[in-house]
Amino acid sequence: MLVGLFIRHYKIYKNINFIPISTGSGFSAFLGANGIGKSSILDALDKFFNGGDWSINAHAKSEGGISTEDKLPYIVPVFCIPKEELSGPHSDAADLLSAYLWETKLKTTETLSAFYELREKLKEYNFTKDTHYLIAIGKQFNKGNAYLGSYDKDPELRLTLDTFGIAQKQLDELLAKISNHYSYLYIPVEADPTTFSKLESTHIQKLMDEDIRGKIQTAISQKTVGTINASLQSFITDISSSLKDYKYKGTHKDKLTMNDLVEKVFEAYFTIKILHKTNGNSSIPIRDLSAGEKRRALIDLTYSLLARSATRSQRVILAIDEPDASLHVAACHDQFSRLSEIPELTIPQTQLLITTHWYGFLPIIQNGIAHSLSEGKDRIDFFSFDLLNFREQIKHANKASKGEKPRDIELKSYNDMVQSIVSSMVRTPGYNWILCEGLSDKIYLDFYLSDLVKTQNLRIIPLGGFKEPESVTSNAATGQCKFNRCSIR
Repeated sequence: MLVGLFIRHYKIYKNINFIPISTGSGFSAFLGANGIGKSSILDALDKFFNGGDWSINAHAKSEGGISTEDKLPYIVPVFCIPKEELSGPHSDAADLLSAYLWETKLKTTETLSAFYELREKLKEYNFTKDTHYLIAIGKQFNKGNAYLGSYDKDPELRLTLDTFGIAQKQLDELLAKISNHYSYLYIPVEADPTTFSKLESTHIQKLMDEDIRGKIQTAISQKTVGTINASLQSFITDISSSLKDYKYKGTHKDKLTMNDLVEKVFEAYFTIKILHKTNGNSSIPIRDLSAGEKRRALIDLTYSLLARSATRSQRVILAIDEPDASLHVAACHDQFSRLSEIPELTIPQTQLLITTHWYGFLPIIQNGIAHSLSEGKDRIDFFSFDLLNFREQIKHANKASKGEKPRDIELKSYNDMVQSIVSSMVRTPGYNWILCEGLSDKIYLDFYLSDLVKTQNLRIIPLGGFKEPESVTSNAATGQCKFNRCSIR
């Protein structure tokens, strides 16, 4: 699982930053204003896993901040991986790096404190050095070698690696092993739905997780390849014999290979297939849908293909930039309800990362973590909270900071939550809600009303505690609310 990210001089993130991602749940959301750096996180991870041009922080570049080796931009994800998933020749390097990262207290930069806070959270959720590898490993700008971020030059770590004979080559191989352990799928907000939904696109090929080319190769057979080559060569020979001073001949090779035919068949067949939205006997090409419908179609397609190939050869990380883009609030509710199911679609579990401006998802998705981004003094500040009891955590954080933080999340989450509840109640089928005092009440109600959660679209939300315990129930069928004193303990 991807639990964090060290990043330097990338897009909005100047200098060294640590970005918390997960403490073990399959769902992580990043909230905040435009330009605060939400999309930059998903984009940086895409460059790490899938390659492409890096977008370097403009201020760092203009100030000469990337001119020397020790100031190069880097992207260094932090992974927490079950030990049985990373066995083999790379385990020695993994063992040493993990043992170091689980225990180190190195303090070269203030951002390391944020990582150590997340590390303690992982321990609280029963991730330990005995069961999981904790490894920070990534890349520097325009460098191919594995890089360990703020820990790369630590004398203690380097001495340990040298003592056990772990050279740069072993670290590079470990980086390749970890990178290939994951399949990172990124849907940016500006993604062209027509291009992304094409069957031959990289996105769809990763989602299908099948050897389509292998099936084409089986259908063609080597005998067919030989027959095609013999027939075409006879034709070329005949043409050349009619030319006085010229002839046709291959430059790099003289015959078609099986791979040539497979690629051409693959391209020719799949490029003629366009995703359509069906409605009864009619259908509409995805390019003709509205902006909101296009966004929903991409996520529906992704959802369906993940569910279709539930058992995966790689761990999937699905990153979606603003799944609520161009959607009405009522459609947002359905969109996020569907998103909440994605982590459980595959084996092993898919990790879902999203950015959003719509705070109404907070009461909808109850298994996960959210991070609110805001402008700090010298860097971007992250306020992280568990979605299971987000009201309580927001209230405590607000009290501890004397109202300084979280700044706008409390107001927005209340406003969007009310919109979400009202819009969900009038839909067909509607949702039912119980708003209770605190987390203990929610645990109690979840246990005794578990059947209703599944059959009646019941959602139980803890509001963070009141002086006089009170619960509110709302009924989707009647649209009526009823307030009840709640003495559950």
